[in-house]
Amino acid sequence: MSDPVSPDSLLQTSIGHHQAGRIAEALKGYLSYLNTRPGVPDVLYLAGTAGFQLGNFDLARSYLEQAVELNPGHAAALNNLSIVLREQNQFQKSVEYARRALAIDPVDANAHNNLGLSLKLLGDLGGASEALREAVRLRPELPEAHLNLANTFRLMGQPQEAEKHARLAVQYAPGQSDALLTLGNLLFDEKRFEAAAMQFGEIVDADPGNGTAWFNLGCAQDETGQSRNKVLSWLKAICFTPGHDSVYQGLSMPLTYLSQDIEVQEQIRECARNVSQHPLAAARFALMLGEGDGIEQARSVLNKAKENHGRVPALRLCDALLALLSGQTIDAGELGIPPEICNGEEVGFYSHGAAILMAFDQYQAADNILAALGAYQNLPAPLVFEINVNRAILAWIEGDLVACEKALMEAENMAAGSGGSMFNLHEQIYLKYIRELVTAVNGPGKEKPAASDVRLRVLGDSHCLAMKGIETSGAAEERAGISVHLRMGIKAWHLACPQENRFKRSLRTFAAGLSPDQKCLLMIGEIDCRPGTGLMGDPGMSENDFLVKLRATVNGFTAFVASVLGEKITNAHFVSVPPPSREYLQKAGHDEKVLARLALMIRVYNQELEKFTVANGAGFIDVYSANTGIDGVAGADIHLDGVHLKPEIYAPVVAPLLSIP
Repeated sequence: MSDPVSPDSLLQTSIGHHQAGRIAEALKGYLSYLNTRPGVPDVLYLAGTAGFQLGNFDLARSYLEQAVELNPGHAAALNNLSIVLREQNQFQKSVEYARRALAIDPVDANAHNNLGLSLKLLGDLGGASEALREAVRLRPELPEAHLNLANTFRLMGQPQEAEKHARLAVQYAPGQSDALLTLGNLLFDEKRFEAAAMQFGEIVDADPGNGTAWFNLGCAQDETGQSRNKVLSWLKAICFTPGHDSVYQGLSMPLTYLSQDIEVQEQIRECARNVSQHPLAAARFALMLGEGDGIEQARSVLNKAKENHGRVPALRLCDALLALLSGQTIDAGELGIPPEICNGEEVGFYSHGAAILMAFDQYQAADNILAALGAYQNLPAPLVFEINVNRAILAWIEGDLVACEKALMEAENMAAGSGGSMFNLHEQIYLKYIRELVTAVNGPGKEKPAASDVRLRVLGDSHCLAMKGIETSGAAEERAGISVHLRMGIKAWHLACPQENRFKRSLRTFAAGLSPDQKCLLMIGEIDCRPGTGLMGDPGMSENDFLVKLRATVNGFTAFVASVLGEKITNAHFVSVPPPSREYLQKAGHDEKVLARLALMIRVYNQELEKFTVANGAGFIDVYSANTGIDGVAGADIHLDGVHLKPEIYAPVVAPLLSIP
């Protein structure tokens, strides 16, 4: 029989394991010690710290909470508990415990750094920068604080300060990939895309498993016209970092064009093998494939994940969404409403699922998911902002002005509190647009019950939202109204694409729901006709090649619509692309050459669209001719926000469609 080891000897051995990086052995020893001597705050602190280092946040939190309960003055335990709470998205509590630690030890630079990071995630950028500046004042050589300060200054729109602290982070921790990533991000922000690509390329050369660097490299390659390389880089990002949320949403369409590319297909197979071990990543990856022309591949990925993990909620939602993308009807009970415990990554997936439901007119199901997500109290501020904006859009579509106003105000308060810099620009644009629509269409003195008779169904990008509220006059039971079918991001290019994709499928769903005599309005093409989009082409492209590409896209789009609508085409009306706002484009930094190309593009696009409607017996709603100056840009103040038209511009040309024949 071996001699028993004394608790003190066991503790010293465990500390030795911990210092040598043998964390699992250290934790085992701490727990054995606590079995014989429970309630020792320092050992509870060590056990909690080891649990955190092993990724067991629940265990870490439990032991650290015991430590601070027994010794409320244990500053190190308070600080580490703050870090654990942040990992669990408990940002407000994380801030509280960091401040408690600093009240005991106000010169702890690590605690100031920790406080700053939690405040940043709460959206308090001013408070974050103050805490982080104090951290680097106390310890100028602390690289983590410099890095966090650099990222905070970047969000605050102070690139010079951001670069200064990113370079200090590299100076104090040479080769630190996170700081190098921040430097690359700053180059990207400055639109120095080739330099950014070089920076990210150097990172992946040194660290081939860095999924974030692969993703950022793909973004820079996208901006420099390297479409195929972008796809390969983003697929590598998925392989190495399956939980990287942003990468999935930008790949579905590019992959459709590379279905015969051997290297790309091999990379897809490698991704499929990797994500099958992670249910959330498998759901994301399968959905990404399904949104393009890879429904069968998506089913294969999903089925493998279900074999490994069963029908967990994320996989249930993915299953239902793939059925929807395949043209099947779905049961709301199969959507897999988010589980009670949901981290930020899961919220991103469910939020994207709600966006797909919106694209197939499943508005109530989408709002149910967003409402469930919004009930969580500890989500990162950008996700809360996104949820509120999407709920405002849904409420506007459904005509629920009370719910719309509530969601708008919550999002607006968040934007005001942070200056808006930490939130997605796309969502900020939608927020301002919906606010303008509410003011323009349903302002004081304009409130009235929704029309009971829907005579016109409108499908399109964000411009179609302006149609909501345009109705004939009279009592509610006598008025004719408009039903809006929003397809975020839809382009003529998507429908002209020879490969299958979710935009084509959603148009088929819309067409199938039209009765034989139902009038419909299609508002597609405005996003195609913006600077920086596909139809603008390479700035060096000849005018002839540019026009060939433009006409081919319009003809492909209209041919697809005609094939889907069939005999219903005579009840369809196509809305012209409106003229652009000169002031808005000039503020965006576009020169006269870009303006001239844009004006030519919109004019020819509308000409081709009108030719099609005449040839096929469809209607053409012209909001272009009467509102365009001789230079091809808007001749008057017709825009709400520089991009979207005021509802009053549409009203007179749409009103005849609401009248009873």
